[in-house]
Amino acid sequence: LRTVERDKVAEVRYEFIEALRSSNRIGEAEKLLDEASAANVRPSTGMLAIRSSLRKTKIGDPVGQQLLQSLKQEDYGKPESSPVLLEIGRVYENSGDYDQAFKYFTLSKQARTGLFKREEFEAEVEDLIATFTPTVFEELRSAGSDSEQPVFVVGMPRSGTTMTEQII
Repeated sequence: LRTVERDKVAEVRYEFIEALRSSNRIGEAEKLLDEASAANVRPSTGMLAIRSSLRKTKIGDPVGQQLLQSLKQEDYGKPESSPVLLEIGRVYENSGDYDQAFKYFTLSKQARTGLFKREEFEAEVEDLIATFTPTVFEELRSAGSDSEQPVFVVGMPRSGTTMTEQII
């Protein structure tokens, strides 16, 4: 596969793993991650971060140790490193070292600076508006509940929205 195709496959695989995680299907997510990791001799730091996010990883856990070891080998100054830094912060948080956790949460936030591209966001919103027209919703009307009441599950991170979504 060409690099672009490989990147797209990896992105879709990550999204699928994330969907399994959010559905509390951790075993299936780990299995898919194992299959993705099997192709690599040395697991990538991103894969370690994903694996860590599936369970409450602590500093003493093998995945936690590998993530912390990656700090010596990786350049974490680029925006793409934000999720890994965030996960390292969570490892420290799960281990009760809140000062270190805050340090890595801050580094994660700093790495994200400049990631947001207003023009790209506006183009994406325009595409959504063009795609989901009143006609589309009318065509899909029979696909849902007969109720006229919409259900929106919104909230801040860690506020229970995932649990609410699963209950519904």
